[in-house]
Amino acid sequence: MDALFSFSMKPLRWMALAGLGMTTLGFVAVIALIVLRLQFPAVFIPGFATTMAALLSLFGFNFLCLGILGEYLGRIFINVQGRPSYVIRDVYAAANLAPDAAPHTGES
Repeated sequence: MDALFSFSMKPLRWMALAGLGMTTLGFVAVIALIVLRLQFPAVFIPGFATTMAALLSLFGFNFLCLGILGEYLGRIFINVQGRPSYVIRDVYAAANLAPDAAPHTGES
């Protein structure tokens, strides 16, 4: 578990994407139920479908918020580790700033 969660923010992003997907699916289901209610009022029976659509929307929104909070926490954790944002590979002398005077790094 440490190998998955200690070095990666992907599970946090998966949670946010799952929440976004569930919320979108829930809102589409709610809109579809409203359209069905308006189109076929005698056939539409409120109950299980309405409850599931509402729960899907609310739980999806909850997962989305958890994913956003996790993203913030992950960025704070990476920032607190004290690692540099970038590493300087080569340092050139002031006289050798011309592009043609750059040393060969072995790349072709």
